[in-house]
Amino acid sequence: MGIAIDTVLVDLHNVSTNPATLTNAIAANGDSLAVRSFKDSGKCTLENVYLQGASAPRRFRLLSPRLHDNVTGVSFQALENPTEFLVSAEVEQVMYSADQLVVQLDAAASSDTIAALSLYYTDAPGLNADLRTWDQVKNRIIDIKPVEVDCTASATIGQWTDTLINTTENQLKADYEYALLGFEGSAAFCTVGIKGPCTSNLRIGIPGASPTLRLTDYFIYQSLQGNRPYIPVMQANDRAATYISVASATASATDNVFAILARLG
Repeated sequence: MGIAIDTVLVDLHNVSTNPATLTNAIAANGDSLAVRSFKDSGKCTLENVYLQGASAPRRFRLLSPRLHDNVTGVSFQALENPTEFLVSAEVEQVMYSADQLVVQLDAAASSDTIAALSLYYTDAPGLNADLRTWDQVKNRIIDIKPVEVDCTASATIGQWTDTLINTTENQLKADYEYALLGFEGSAAFCTVGIKGPCTSNLRIGIPGASPTLRLTDYFIYQSLQGNRPYIPVMQANDRAATYISVASATASATDNVFAILARLG
């Protein structure tokens, strides 16, 4: 079917800017601000934007001639640090196949601001993430298993760090499916996510804020609001190829991440 979610990380490094004059950000290694090509029968939507900087407020701007305008575009002022929901789950911002996006941020002096964009594809060639609806998951839950994964953000701000999901504990039961409902962490990161066979090896991220509001059940909430497959389902036997991905505006920051999994029968 070509369904997938892709989280793209960008960084503005060591620049003091006036919030009214935002500066182009740079995508992380391996990420791209070009929207993936997709079939005419499919579509891509901007699901959310997560933002973290040295202080708040920080500003974010997304530009493309294909969006509303190419002057101020989709702009937000973020009072939370990191943010949780800059884009409402009840609305969709349609993106265009192969469109080249520009992300602009502002940053305090001698610091970084990073942001993550979550893009949802309904029919992208070569991609086929295992995403389920809440209706497909809820009646199959045997038990809940939060899995701890102790993560350290990259020493280079604006880059991802991937840690195997079985690094800290290895208690998943073989031959079972596990649905990822959300995350909870010990520190405030820009984003935390999952990457592995169940995601077509793309990163599916969520806001990395430390409060648990809408984060331990983030994927359930997004599935219900959009009435679509949104909950990643991993195979326990893929745990040696499945990673928890994190990014922080602080170099080498540590976070005890708990992936909230549900074992399915």
